[in-house]
Amino acid sequence: MTKLINSYLWRLFRNKLLYVGLAAAFIITFAGAGTESSSEQAFLMIKVFGVGIIAFTSVFVPLFLGREYSDKTIRNKFVCGYTRPQVYFASCIAVTAVVVLMTAAWLTGAVLAMQVTGGDVGQITAHIGEILLFCIAHSAFVTFFSMLIPYPAICVAIQIMIFQIGSFVAPVMLSISHNTGGELGKALIYAANAFPLGQWFSSIGLTEGLGGMGAYRAIASVAVITVFTLSGCLMFRKKNIR
Repeated sequence: MTKLINSYLWRLFRNKLLYVGLAAAFIITFAGAGTESSSEQAFLMIKVFGVGIIAFTSVFVPLFLGREYSDKTIRNKFVCGYTRPQVYFASCIAVTAVVVLMTAAWLTGAVLAMQVTGGDVGQITAHIGEILLFCIAHSAFVTFFSMLIPYPAICVAIQIMIFQIGSFVAPVMLSISHNTGGELGKALIYAANAFPLGQWFSSIGLTEGLGGMGAYRAIASVAVITVFTLSGCLMFRKKNIR
């Protein structure tokens, strides 16, 4: 299993697109937030640029894992004696590494930008765990499709469509919650925060915080990770790979 994981990581660190994404995460965050006139606005822009992690993994992961099918690497792994669950979980670890690296690049740019604008770096670090968790949840969702759909172009198109739908539905739900209030408003806020893009929209200030929302977001992210990882593994075991 260790050799299998290392093979994924070896391919990952040889992928030039990964370094393009890391550079973009750092430069855009630092340049965009570091030029703001106030630390409050810089902090807002830092949270806004955090969506780049989700957007990047939506495209990178299908391309990275899809190559396993196009060059027949995935079949070679089975020939070497690795089981399907081992291959699936190894791919999840590699994708998680992508998210961690992208988050680190974004965080580095964010910290430097806050120092330039005179803001409190603690504002960022206090939310890093939550941001990392819902980004990993999103990556588990993308991995689910990427491992089951052997055509990278189709998978990327699906992910872009899901990203666009989520970018429309989440703010609409949060906006309606503001207008309605009461129990219905709370229900919509919790529903929006049940998935990664909804959590991101909430984090940039489209909704007021509720008591226990941090714990709820963490539980929701863990649930997404667990459900899509386990269900993906089960479905991958039954998939016909040619």
